[in-house]
Amino acid sequence: MCGIAGFVGDFIPGLVSRMNGIQKHRGPDGQGVFEDPEAQVALGHVRLFILDLTPAAAQPMHSLDGRFVLIYNGEIYNFRESREDLISRGHHFTSTGDTEVLLHGLMEYGDSFLKRLNGIFAFAFWDRREQELLLARDPIGVKPLYYCEPKPGTLLFASEIKALLAYPGLKREPNFEALQEHLARSHASGTHTAFKGIYRLGPGMMLKWRRSNKSLQIQPYWEPDFSQNSEKTYSESIDSLRSSVQAAIKRQMVSDVPIGSFLSGGLDSSLITLLAAEHANEDFQCFTITYPSSENRLDQFIDDSPYAFKISQSLGKPQIMINIKPEVSPLLERLIWHMDEPIADPAIIASYLISQYARKNGTTVMLSGQGADELFGGYPRYQAMSLVNLLQIIPPFIQEWIAKGSALIPGALEGSMGAKLRRIRRVLSEMTDQPDNRFMAYCSATSDQNIDCILHPDIREILKTRASAKQSLAL
Repeated sequence: MCGIAGFVGDFIPGLVSRMNGIQKHRGPDGQGVFEDPEAQVALGHVRLFILDLTPAAAQPMHSLDGRFVLIYNGEIYNFRESREDLISRGHHFTSTGDTEVLLHGLMEYGDSFLKRLNGIFAFAFWDRREQELLLARDPIGVKPLYYCEPKPGTLLFASEIKALLAYPGLKREPNFEALQEHLARSHASGTHTAFKGIYRLGPGMMLKWRRSNKSLQIQPYWEPDFSQNSEKTYSESIDSLRSSVQAAIKRQMVSDVPIGSFLSGGLDSSLITLLAAEHANEDFQCFTITYPSSENRLDQFIDDSPYAFKISQSLGKPQIMINIKPEVSPLLERLIWHMDEPIADPAIIASYLISQYARKNGTTVMLSGQGADELFGGYPRYQAMSLVNLLQIIPPFIQEWIAKGSALIPGALEGSMGAKLRRIRRVLSEMTDQPDNRFMAYCSATSDQNIDCILHPDIREILKTRASAKQSLAL
């Protein structure tokens, strides 16, 4: 994890250095600044060592002729293949990492090079001759990138919102539309944030800014293709998935620093750890969160840690067990500071503690199963949608009766039975709604009705022309 920051337009001496200072936790191993007051541009970078730990890979990175400047956060998994292609085209390299490959690739192919990249990234690329800035974010949006226009003709960007706030006089106004989403689904979707006028660059998007007109243009360079269905058999699809997962994990094992894994004991992290161990060095470690059984009274979830222990034991890899106790409240202020926006997901506590322990134990890079439930339908909401589809054979007036009657199901009982009753009540209460709205309701932590009850009348007036929180995912 590194951090990038910069601005074009209204030049303020020393601003990018202050932005670097705010993001220094993202890159404790080094930092750099590029400033050109005449062109009214400044770029900053804080570095975490992963590939090529030498000064040759330091950023901002300049082309030999000084025309191009790059700052970059991420990892390009196919950089070695791209490097060979660029060498065949006459490019020369002085470092062994992926940053210089990205620089030369953009020099050779321009923004079309983005389609060749396999990785996670956010970067800024400045062309001193054309006076043009290019920002881009990886297709899935793993690496963060925020931007705003504090005044006409000025563009400010950074890996974290707090770095943008270093700009003098930048307004800190709440975005009530985003905050309604935070209440509904525990986070804001799309490109807007909890701050009015501050946006995140969308996944697979690039932003261009030219000094000649001081205006920005945003357009996609990548979009998922759902135009064709696979003609493979079930067995062929399994083989294809297996090889894809194996190849993806092998690519991500490329590092000049120790690698470990988040091992929860679930299917996704267990599979990733097993496959990663095939390519891992002796310093590969597994990190697992546990908690006292006394703290599992409400839902009584099944403890996965015994499975995690079996995996690490079978691999002969060191496993570090991190016990979460009730005294986590002192962490909340720091977690909120790191997240920049309200994220009502308790998983950030475990992620923070594991990352903290891993760093103390000398592990810099961690593999996780983040996103597996979304890709493979692992959440109960998918099963709920299938169940309700089957219930559509029931006459509509009976469905209405069932939906209204679900409010009588108790929702505060402790134990596994209480958890099941809460889920049943949630499923039945939405069964009469349209499928799209029903799914968004299952994705929501709080209903529209409950949100309306806590909003001030002035805020409800602001939001009155806005679509339901269920329908706001596309915004």
